[in-house]
Amino acid sequence: MKKVALAVVMLMIGVAAVIAISENGKQKMMCKDDCINNSKIAYIVCKENYTEGRDKCKETFKVCMNETKTFRNECNNLKPNITDYKACIKEASNMSKQCVKTHYACDKQNRNEYLGCLKEARTNFEGCRETCYLQHMDEQDCKKMGGIWNPCGSACAEGAENCIDLCVPKCEFKICQTAEDCREQGKKYSCVNNNCIKDP
Repeated sequence: MKKVALAVVMLMIGVAAVIAISENGKQKMMCKDDCINNSKIAYIVCKENYTEGRDKCKETFKVCMNETKTFRNECNNLKPNITDYKACIKEASNMSKQCVKTHYACDKQNRNEYLGCLKEARTNFEGCRETCYLQHMDEQDCKKMGGIWNPCGSACAEGAENCIDLCVPKCEFKICQTAEDCREQGKKYSCVNNNCIKDP
């Protein structure tokens, strides 16, 4: 009788594990989809900010050149005095060069901010995707990332005081603070979210 009861319990745990793994797969896909959608939005924002910045640079340059043109036209009033006229034209030429220089600097800064925005979006996407794997992984993902698959791990977070401890399938990693803590596991491990994760 005890063997039958034990078999039933083990079967229930097995079924629960399969359901949990299946649910983990769904949750992981939903999480990854959210990462992708958020990443797309971030890229769109980067592009919009870049376009807005580029247009501002162009508008500033246009205003600067128009002011230079107006100043140059006023030089004609000095034509009777050739020395003053030449000095005025030279000043207008310097103003024009400064407009170009300022526009180049503005455009370069805008471009650098755009590239920085794209890099940040990419980093956030990779971090989001990594978190999805850690939170909703299956046994195959777990082994691939260097973890130990526990079919009946604790549902409680590390150090949790108020928690009902249930049996749940989970991937367990060595806890770390820095990459040095993962060194004993090999050179191909990094410390990610306080877990020693095997590099892809």
